[in-house]
Amino acid sequence: MCEELFVSKYYFIRKFEQETGCTPKQYITELRIQKAKTLLVHSSKSLAEIAREVGFKTEKNIIYAFKKVLNKTPNDFRKNLYENNRSWWQ
Repeated sequence: MCEELFVSKYYFIRKFEQETGCTPKQYITELRIQKAKTLLVHSSKSLAEIAREVGFKTEKNIIYAFKKVLNKTPNDFRKNLYENNRSWWQ
């Protein structure tokens, strides 16, 4: 993108953060986590399948991202979801 816009990556990151409040990497991670949450709710796919589908290279990467953003693992998220009768969705 930076090449097409004729700007440095540092300028792009700074401008992106000014406009959105987060870095491009944080934004993409949030999108991936949102998609993963949907798949955790609406599918019985394994964590490895979900990780690959949403763009994480490994299960370890998706677990790390979930812990950092949601303070829980994807499996804890899925387990709590059913225990709490899907209350997070509302």
